[in-house]
Amino acid sequence: MNIQQNIFEEAKSLIRKRYPNGLGGAAAMYSKNSNTYTSVVPEIINNSTSLCIETGSILDAHKHQDIITHAICVVRDDENSDFKILTPYGTCQERLLYWDKSN
Repeated sequence: MNIQQNIFEEAKSLIRKRYPNGLGGAAAMYSKNSNTYTSVVPEIINNSTSLCIETGSILDAHKHQDIITHAICVVRDDENSDFKILTPYGTCQERLLYWDKSN
């Protein structure tokens, strides 16, 4: 299994475990040091303080002084829906660029 397929499966597995019913989403990222980091969006009361699904994975890699090389964000509408792949947008693209010191 290649890296992209592996992190896709990791994200789907986390969604099934963390959100057995209803809407769910997870990020999975692979790193330069061959680690996989996963995360979910934190539940919040005030939407203006929300974070992206990818944030936890990015910060976990940063904490371990690791560099993300592959990233995926996976969501589904409910437990009967197909999984959808989303690409990191604006803020998470900036986070990935900022903490990617490999280039």
